[in-house]
Amino acid sequence: MQKKKTLRRGILLFTAVLLLFSMALMTGCGKEEEEDENAYDVVLQIKDSRGISYYYELGLDNIEIAYPYTGKEVTFEMEAYNLPDHPTESEEWQAPNTTWENEISVVATYTDEEGNVTENVPTVTLAKGRYHFQYTTSSGRGYFRQRIMDFYITIYYGGVLSYSLDQV
Repeated sequence: MQKKKTLRRGILLFTAVLLLFSMALMTGCGKEEEEDENAYDVVLQIKDSRGISYYYELGLDNIEIAYPYTGKEVTFEMEAYNLPDHPTESEEWQAPNTTWENEISVVATYTDEEGNVTENVPTVTLAKGRYHFQYTTSSGRGYFRQRIMDFYITIYYGGVLSYSLDQV
């Protein structure tokens, strides 16, 4: 009889602890959703100085381009953004503003043909090699939901790649 009472108390205590643990987990999830409530998915438009635009539509987080070396500098800039889920701004492309600049950052690296890496370069291409521009939106506590977008640019000599895109 004593063993049955002890067993029942043990099961009851285990169930209570499990219930409290489950409730704690659910409460934590609710807070994350609440922080994200006023943040929106963002679509970016990147434009280069040649007039070509590249769009990071939802679900597209990686763009890779390659073109032959011309000896001319090409600049890449964040041209505009769109918030497709926003109740009033979903149809409009917005130009850069203070909010945008504080919530989207870009880190650029350059790898030459020998594999030497230079970090924190401007978003400008000129030399042969591979450039990587990584655009990151805020952590979801601001206007945009967190998103990481990679832009790879390979500049090669002449009309043929002299090395594999994966080597650089």
